[in-house]
Amino acid sequence: MVEVLASFMIVTTITLTLIPIVYQLRLEEQILAEQREIVYRLHDELQPLLFESVNKSFPINFVKNIDGNPVSFSFSLENKLIKGCADWTDAKQNSKTFCLYGYE
Repeated sequence: MVEVLASFMIVTTITLTLIPIVYQLRLEEQILAEQREIVYRLHDELQPLLFESVNKSFPINFVKNIDGNPVSFSFSLENKLIKGCADWTDAKQNSKTFCLYGYE
């Protein structure tokens, strides 16, 4: 009976240790997937500004929902580069900003 209780305690301890670790890994996986999708969208939004020869008035700001999260996109001119930034709040409620630059 003592051996059964000891083995049960060992299994319980391992399980209770692994559950928070797995939860954190899943949360980080979700944050990275979300960030990757937002960077792809920022790249896609920046492309027309780089390749179209139409006069553009900067700054350009707008908000889009990506997977249910509002993401603020802003584009401006810095020196001879077009700077595109995306601002959002991740799954841990941290504010994130990512910027890409491109030549016209």
